[in-house]
Amino acid sequence: MSYLVLARKWRPLFFEELVGQEAVIRTLQNALRQGRVAHAYVFSGPRGVGKTTTARILSRALNCQKGPTPQPCGKCPNCIAITEGSAVDVIEIDGASNRGINEIRELREGVRYAPSSGRYKVYIIDEVHMLTKEAFNALLKTLEEPPPHVVFVFATTSPKNIPITVLSRCQHLNFRRVPKARIMEHLSYICGQEKATITPGALEMIARVAEGSVRDSLTVLDQAMAFSTDIRDDVLQTMLGLPERSVLFGIAGMLLGGNRAGLLDYVNTLADEGGDLRTFPRELVTMFRNLLIVRVAERPASLLELPDDEIEELKALADRSSSEELMLMLNEFLKLEGDIRAVTNPRYLLELSFIRATFFKGAASIDTIIERLEAGLPEASQLPISLPPSLPHPLPARPVAAPPSKPVAQPSAAKPEPPAPEPPAPPPAVSENIAAYTAAGGGDLWQKIIDAIDAKNHRLASMLGHGRLAGMNEIALTIAFDTASDFYLKSARRSIDDIEALIAAIIGRRLRVELVAGEGIAEDARPKPAEVKGEILKEPVVQKVIDLFDARVVDVRPLGGYFEKNGGDDV
Repeated sequence: MSYLVLARKWRPLFFEELVGQEAVIRTLQNALRQGRVAHAYVFSGPRGVGKTTTARILSRALNCQKGPTPQPCGKCPNCIAITEGSAVDVIEIDGASNRGINEIRELREGVRYAPSSGRYKVYIIDEVHMLTKEAFNALLKTLEEPPPHVVFVFATTSPKNIPITVLSRCQHLNFRRVPKARIMEHLSYICGQEKATITPGALEMIARVAEGSVRDSLTVLDQAMAFSTDIRDDVLQTMLGLPERSVLFGIAGMLLGGNRAGLLDYVNTLADEGGDLRTFPRELVTMFRNLLIVRVAERPASLLELPDDEIEELKALADRSSSEELMLMLNEFLKLEGDIRAVTNPRYLLELSFIRATFFKGAASIDTIIERLEAGLPEASQLPISLPPSLPHPLPARPVAAPPSKPVAQPSAAKPEPPAPEPPAPPPAVSENIAAYTAAGGGDLWQKIIDAIDAKNHRLASMLGHGRLAGMNEIALTIAFDTASDFYLKSARRSIDDIEALIAAIIGRRLRVELVAGEGIAEDARPKPAEVKGEILKEPVVQKVIDLFDARVVDVRPLGGYFEKNGGDDV
């Protein structure tokens, strides 16, 4: 007899044997008890968590001679035939290789016939999302109103690719990834039944590699048992090509300590020994995620499924760094994990990522740097800045006012007195034009500014003519636009640098120009529709468009409903 792999040998035959899917089990068993079995189900979830296995158990529960029952006997001819895969009333279809409309038409023809031995004909379509659009459309009517003796079960790893018209006709049960602790418990039981010994570290390693898939964990365990019946940590690491835990801690220590030479030596050794450089970043991601958890979490043991001694080692290593450092390094290796799969020479990318990560040493958030600057710490200006991953460069910050100097008590009279603080520099002299404007209350300075700008840039003068001078001091000049002149306000903001330069040439000083929206422009000062149209027709760009297309202006409508607001008609 040929060897039966563990994933098939230990495949569950009853609902109670499923690992980590309690919600699905309860739903199906209650439906069987109450006679509320739906005519179609969608089982979705990651690979290897029991979707197809549950579909087979459901088919046995429906066709068992004692059923329908939540606990099929497994001994009657129907249960045995379904278990062996010879039952003619349970039809399993691979959706990836039978995805066309012709296969679905054959299915529709077979649905009409009654089951030969059991109560129900059960159609199990695996990877149903691979069916074509035409195949789904051909299935819709049969799926909505199937004969009473038919039950459909659709298994998929990608439910988002199933048309909503199909999903709405089915009950959707979501299978979840199995927790690592449950996988370790399951593997430990199987090792005991198979007369194999395995260390807790090896169990944790297999469960971590499986990433929530029971089938994947059994496949790795099967390979490990073929390698050695005494499965230890070092044996499994050699088989899987994974770095030892001590090596990962050493790499993390070199990264946090900035030991670039040691990191490059390790990459060289790993490459010479034939290690898998493409899988190594995944272990780094796990390591720095664990370090970040023990650094910021109050109870890291509840978030990390690790032995207590390893958590203590992580805490000791995390205490040598800050949360900002760990966050930046974790983000670096997450990016590396995705990028390294596509490069032709992963060694270069791994070396570059290691060197880049060492520059995060001493990283601090912007808030921390500001606090240190305000506290007068001289080293604050030399700290690397920790930014979110979406901001590749530090943003220019507004100048921070220096805190008021505080008298410092001298511990000894022998020390010289500190130099007296220099008096603040007097504010720059106000130009005569601004002083004259302030004394005269504004006067016609604004009109003079408009006229002077018009001599150099008619377009800007036309835009600014729709605003008014709302305020002016030694630092800034404020121009207010009527809310109905939103178009001119936005246009002026796009030319703010030119406006500041022109005003500086007029008044003799560079001021910050602030453009604001507000009411208050006199009614008689507001432009009339005809005036607006005339101004627009004078624009060179408008004239070029009219000449180019031999066109005429039919309508002129400023944004914001200005004309309707003031009782005029659009022109």
